[in-house]
Amino acid sequence: MAQSTTDLADADSTDALFRVIGHELRSPLAAILGYADLLLESDHSLYPPQAVNAIEAMQRNARREWRMLRDAMIVIRSESGSLSLEMGAANLSEMAAATVVAAAKLAERRRVVVRCDAPLCDDIAADPNRLAQVFDNLLTNAIKFSAVNAGEVEVAVREQPGEVELIVADNGSGVDPSERERIFEPRYRGTRAGVPRPTGSGLGLTVVRAIAEAHSGSVEVGESALGGAAFTVRLPRDVPADGAVSSLAEAQMEIL
Repeated sequence: MAQSTTDLADADSTDALFRVIGHELRSPLAAILGYADLLLESDHSLYPPQAVNAIEAMQRNARREWRMLRDAMIVIRSESGSLSLEMGAANLSEMAAATVVAAAKLAERRRVVVRCDAPLCDDIAADPNRLAQVFDNLLTNAIKFSAVNAGEVEVAVREQPGEVELIVADNGSGVDPSERERIFEPRYRGTRAGVPRPTGSGLGLTVVRAIAEAHSGSVEVGESALGGAAFTVRLPRDVPADGAVSSLAEAQMEIL
């Protein structure tokens, strides 16, 4: 019993520590992103081409660091049992379309064609912010691992009895059957043939699973019709009430 109490105290201490770290890192990253966005939205003729390239690189790298920080915080909270949800109405079709638009620059830079097949569906009870992270992580992952210079990615939403499916498929080298469970483990990157070792924290798919399971859902990976990997997230239309944030004050304590 004493050991269990100690373990809980350690978990609370670790979570509190990373909340502080996350807060301290979030503020400067937000400032960097904000100024980079502002500069890129202004008249580019005011700057030499080298300056524009430098600002775009700054924006790109700051976004990657922001994503890594966000993912690390979710994994820590999930492992300590403190990952909470702020429930509301979420429309997966609208979210799929918005995610594809947001990833357009990354797809263009990597010469990947992204298609969205998401007929309008009914809202589900979910945390929209958390699900946006699921969409973002899966699509970014698919773009990274699609075929080099000839990439294809498809984002689809399908309604099923009692649940809604999100499917993100690519035409890369796929995931070996022996790795399809381990690929969701923290920092496990797998051995996709012919694909350079990707940058990032190695936590993106761990975050997808944590958020899916927090919604009483699931995620799995299999083969796609495009020839690569297909990640399928299944979410119930209604989530048990114990997964929701208990109060607005608690919701406001969330760092990311």
